[in-house]
Amino acid sequence: MASPVQKVFQSAYRVFSRVTVGSSGFNDHLREVIVLASKLTATDVNFSFHDDPTTQREVEEGDRAPAVYVHLWEDRVLSMGIFVVRQGCRIPLHNHPNMHGVCKVIQGTVRVNSFSTVSSVGLEMPKNIKQDLKSSVLSLLKQEQSQFTTASRHQSVTLTTDDPACVLSPSVGNIHEMISVDGPAAFIDILAPPYDHTTGERICQYYMDCSEDTPTSSDNQVHWLRRIPAPHSFWCDSMEYNGPPLKIP
Repeated sequence: MASPVQKVFQSAYRVFSRVTVGSSGFNDHLREVIVLASKLTATDVNFSFHDDPTTQREVEEGDRAPAVYVHLWEDRVLSMGIFVVRQGCRIPLHNHPNMHGVCKVIQGTVRVNSFSTVSSVGLEMPKNIKQDLKSSVLSLLKQEQSQFTTASRHQSVTLTTDDPACVLSPSVGNIHEMISVDGPAAFIDILAPPYDHTTGERICQYYMDCSEDTPTSSDNQVHWLRRIPAPHSFWCDSMEYNGPPLKIP
């Protein structure tokens, strides 16, 4: 009998290897993956995480990675793993270009801030951002607008082990950050197709929200997200997977 994590894996693999994204049956098949993923627990993948006081101090001082990654699977169809966001840390604002993602918290609490891109046609860059650019090297490149993505911000969501799996698509919630709340947090992460840094077709990009944070801001406000290099403060340690093995269905 297949393990719970194998059931999720084989369901996701069937969808993303055999069903055309955007076809009439795609969403129904994806819902099956979400339902199965929502049932996953840390026990199902034989997972637990705890940092001792010394390690936690190293994390706070920037001498230890703020996140840990546990590799479960990766091929051309999908990647599957467990991300741990250590206490007081975050996975910074980033995207998953042309990718779907399914995320299920299996330990702790995660706060998710997400954005969906919107068209910049007819939008004028805010004056405060233009002013900041004048003193930066970007102004010399004459490509200020192309360095930005315009996006609408969704309401922040706090996820625990009791919540169902959350989903991102190429157009909804694709740019986001994950923040641990009151201790380390871990989630199972399925991405399809996976990042492709070899051909450059799907590369993770990082962002900084340059929009003014004012008391009158709302979820409908357009945010200007500036693409930035990968933050030096973010990297991942690795941890061995000790759960049930995965096999292609």
